[in-house]
Amino acid sequence: MVSAGEDLGVRMHLQHNRAETVTVPFVLWVEDEDGSVITKRTSAPLTLRQGDARSHELTIPIPPGVPPGRYLMKLGIERMQQGLVGAVQPFQVVE
Repeated sequence: MVSAGEDLGVRMHLQHNRAETVTVPFVLWVEDEDGSVITKRTSAPLTLRQGDARSHELTIPIPPGVPPGRYLMKLGIERMQQGLVGAVQPFQVVE
């Protein structure tokens, strides 16, 4: 649970097994129950080489005035060919 105006955080555990080195930004966004994006954040690009395993933290501020209710936090990779969403986490905004 989080209140409007607070930060919501996520810790990613990454494992890169492909032969190529990639440099990608991650995208973290929040949607309401209707699927409308209420806030979005793109990280600085992260470089991953074959065999890299690391953790990375991202936070996103929940805008002041967001009404209490159920929301979805989604995480993905910018420009990922197979689609953007990599993880979905429901959460509650409380007063």
